[in-house]
Amino acid sequence: MFDIDSHLRPLSTDGLTVVDGPPADAPAKAAKAQLRLVRRVEKRRFVRLQARRSAAAAIGRLPKRGESIHGVMDTSYSAWSLAEAVIELLNEPVRELVIGTLGFNRPNAEALCELLDQKQLKRVLLMVSDYFRSSDRTIFADIRESLESRGQRVAVTRSHAKLLLLRTKNRNVVIETSANLRSSQNWEQFVLSDDRRLLRFHQAWIEQLCQSSD
Repeated sequence: MFDIDSHLRPLSTDGLTVVDGPPADAPAKAAKAQLRLVRRVEKRRFVRLQARRSAAAAIGRLPKRGESIHGVMDTSYSAWSLAEAVIELLNEPVRELVIGTLGFNRPNAEALCELLDQKQLKRVLLMVSDYFRSSDRTIFADIRESLESRGQRVAVTRSHAKLLLLRTKNRNVVIETSANLRSSQNWEQFVLSDDRRLLRFHQAWIEQLCQSSD
């Protein structure tokens, strides 16, 4: 039997405030330059931080070994925010992260590279769809270069699976979800488990698929 946490609930973003516009007393030219450089970065990082907090609050806690937590995501955060929240809750380095997703985006990739550079992640396999490579060639090429330059793997397959596998010294966390890792405009579901056999099951077929697609 699964223990479904009745406290899991969608979170509203009504309280999310984004500061927009230059200071009233700023010179016109300086303000324009600041908007193009500083404001955009602050907005992106602020929203990502809020999304991660929303995801962490929705999860509440990580599952115990052999336990699964079922949850519903509203449109206030994406599956990548869910991954960041789990990494934060793990509170230990992730030895291996396997990502299966239809598509990815630059903010996701930047956050992933930050985690690698900070040594919070040791090894990453990013499996994306052939559709993503074909439809977003420039973004795909940039993401691939960013990860491969750090010694990580990127695979292109005929897969529509959305999975995150996180292995640490003490944990084997699996996230199975209907959501892609990019921003979501729809309600989505996820199942969060700590199960070594389940992680190895998914890892085996993903590895086989990636090798056959190389």
